[in-house]
Amino acid sequence: MGLHEDGCPGGSWRPFEPDMNKNNEFKPRDGYPAIRYHDSDTQVLIGDHVEFKLGLFFWKGWQKGRIYYVPGLSKEDDTFEHNRLMMVGIHDSRGGRSGHVVQPGSSRLRNNVRFVGRTDDSLGTTPPD
Repeated sequence: MGLHEDGCPGGSWRPFEPDMNKNNEFKPRDGYPAIRYHDSDTQVLIGDHVEFKLGLFFWKGWQKGRIYYVPGLSKEDDTFEHNRLMMVGIHDSRGGRSGHVVQPGSSRLRNNVRFVGRTDDSLGTTPPD
């Protein structure tokens, strides 16, 4: 799987155009909570720069990545949403992908994902079906 010029894996990409709510946050689809990072009230959005750890590869330490799938904001995908279990999709700089569980009670990511920053660059998209 090759990388696009913006460093994102995959084929063609669809535009991401969610609605904004009254608090100037992106409004998820009906029935979905706004997902937040573990240690803050920052909403998880597609394209966010993050650092993450994978349980099996704990020895690698914090790895850099970008959010590419957010339940409620991205087009629904059974890979990341199943029987009320939701995961946020992250890809790393080598094109590897991983899913990170959203805690059902709090709608927050676990502490193995931390927010680094947000940019206005062109990654506001989700992968194709």
